[in-house]
Amino acid sequence: MNLRFAGAKQQGLTEALIEQVDDDYLSSDLPSRYRLAVALTDQILNDPGPPAAAQQTELLDELTPAQVAELTLTVALASAFSRISIVWGPPADMPLLEVPTPAPGGSPG
Repeated sequence: MNLRFAGAKQQGLTEALIEQVDDDYLSSDLPSRYRLAVALTDQILNDPGPPAAAQQTELLDELTPAQVAELTLTVALASAFSRISIVWGPPADMPLLEVPTPAPGGSPG
């Protein structure tokens, strides 16, 4: 919860939306594509494996295959870095950090 991508904010992600990402996100006012993204994230982190056929259909109704792949890779990398930071121990007072969104070709998006 300490990291924001500039591209996500430019595309409409707000702190008010982020606050709805909790255990009750499925019944929240989050847009459908956000709920689906959080559900996929939960699955990747808690029960890795292919999504059920119905979830795959819903995801591909809202997101392109490239977006699903990007989300999957981002979650996997964030999880790995998170686990590393637990082992190393994060700073006592980690500030909110916004970083440029990686884009094809290596330039920030």
